[in-house]
Amino acid sequence: MSALTVIWISSAFGFYVINFMVRHFPGSFTTNLSVMYSADIIVSLCTGLLVTYSKPKNVLFAFSLIMVLSGLSILIVCDFEDKK
Repeated sequence: MSALTVIWISSAFGFYVINFMVRHFPGSFTTNLSVMYSADIIVSLCTGLLVTYSKPKNVLFAFSLIMVLSGLSILIVCDFEDKK
């Protein structure tokens, strides 16, 4: 139970970082949001399909790991300084 709690907190933090930093991505803010929400819809559908073929615990762990890695990659790769 504690491992799932840590995974849940880590994935929630990764989701927060991605949503917070979307304004710093290159391109239009509205386009970035549209792409991000479209990808979220596709991932939700894929998760539903994967749960029917695999154990929900494994799917939750895999997608949480992907979320944590994507949040960390944004923190490492993105340059957050305002360029004026």
